[in-house]
Amino acid sequence: MAGVRAVLKALARATWREQRRLFDISSNHFFLFGIYFLRGSAVFIFLLAGLVMLFPLASDPMRKIPAERRPLWPLRAPELLWLRVSSIWLNPATWLIVALLVVGGHQRFGVELAALLLGAHVAGLLLEQLLERFPAAHPLRGLPLPATPFWILVRKNLRELVTVLDVYLATAISLSGMAYLRFASRPEAEAALPLALIVSLALSTHAVSLFGLDSLPGIDRYRLLPVSGLLVVAAKDVAVLLIQLALTLPLAPKAGLAAGLAALTVGHSVMLRNLATQSPWRFASGGSVGVGLIQLVVMMGTGVFAEKESAWILAPCLVAYAISLAYGSWRLTKTEP
Repeated sequence: MAGVRAVLKALARATWREQRRLFDISSNHFFLFGIYFLRGSAVFIFLLAGLVMLFPLASDPMRKIPAERRPLWPLRAPELLWLRVSSIWLNPATWLIVALLVVGGHQRFGVELAALLLGAHVAGLLLEQLLERFPAAHPLRGLPLPATPFWILVRKNLRELVTVLDVYLATAISLSGMAYLRFASRPEAEAALPLALIVSLALSTHAVSLFGLDSLPGIDRYRLLPVSGLLVVAAKDVAVLLIQLALTLPLAPKAGLAAGLAALTVGHSVMLRNLATQSPWRFASGGSVGVGLIQLVVMMGTGVFAEKESAWILAPCLVAYAISLAYGSWRLTKTEP
């Protein structure tokens, strides 16, 4: 059993490190400014955020071990079975479910939560196996995008974006907002605008860390591509704007576009300072509180003006965006970011 204990110890250390990164949301703009901005809706929105965090929290610890290494372990079948059973208790979601089952009055919720996580886990495994056997089945591969270097980069950035939890939080908010506007008996007439701005706020942190998932080696690879730095940065922006427009189109598309351009305009000035800090299936990390506050004010101001006053505000937004894009691409082509 010494081998089982050694593996469990290593798994526990790796799981603890990953959970600490998962809960490191201190520099995420949504969590920094959401409580003040959301006010009465804060409880529901943060419940959505907790639900989004629950799925990576409930990931199988054994999946951290490469499959090709497991046959090399000097462990017998009973020891491997014991390792599989014991690893379940390294998952924080397991302790949460047990606590709900033990505490009086929460047994039904605990069973429902366990069923939800189990179903999501099984669905994730089936989807992973499907994509491994049939790579062409990936939904982003079927996007009707031109086969040019720029749009290939856009597709690649979209595939990166769907590994950032901010996108799933924004999607949950957008779907909840659409359901409220469609099915509520007396929906507020002005609810669409703040919902679109909340979606924009959920996506805003990634705008200041566009290259966070690439890190320094990724920056070097971009410099070797036969495309200009302007196209590289623009491909990052287009991927973000496509998701933002898709999520705000049923709510307040003019506000969503204005807020998205404003977030990217501010983000270009600091995007290369947030390198090697982003991990897949985590919330994005932003810059300083000051940068986030500036981004928030500009986003909300332009978004409200575009939706309530005049869409002509998009013209100066595009000019400011173009200037910041040129600056960001110049920073990218420098020897040191």
